[in-house]
Amino acid sequence: MHTKTCPRCGQQLFDDMPICYECLYEFAVQDEIVPVGAYEESEGGTVHEGVSDIRLHVATPSVDLALPVPEDGLVVGRGSACDVVLHTPAVSRRHARLELREGGVLVTNLGARNPAVLQEEPVMESALMEKGEVLNVCGSLFWIEADAKE
Repeated sequence: MHTKTCPRCGQQLFDDMPICYECLYEFAVQDEIVPVGAYEESEGGTVHEGVSDIRLHVATPSVDLALPVPEDGLVVGRGSACDVVLHTPAVSRRHARLELREGGVLVTNLGARNPAVLQEEPVMESALMEKGEVLNVCGSLFWIEADAKE
């Protein structure tokens, strides 16, 4: 079977995979590619430098996976330079930032006209997402998964 390399994170994938399950890059979308840089290969597999034990579960119409949260956070948006790219016209190029905080993940609106919704409340500026809560970014759902140590 033939393989290909994701242009965003460098993950090796089978040719028939339409999405990179490491960084959510969608191959069918032709967009400017900006490497993420938080991913490095080692002899034992992928090493995530500066990544906590907290993982965010992401559920979109085409993807369902868990992502590690780097210490400097994740930017969610439609633009190719975002850490989590959502290919939905309602999503802003830079929609929201998700940063680790004591007690959960801080969600910050980056100027989105369709703000993310946390527990049925629009996030106009910032809000803390705690374990068990669901963040909706234009139909894509995010929630905190159990720590790897639990």
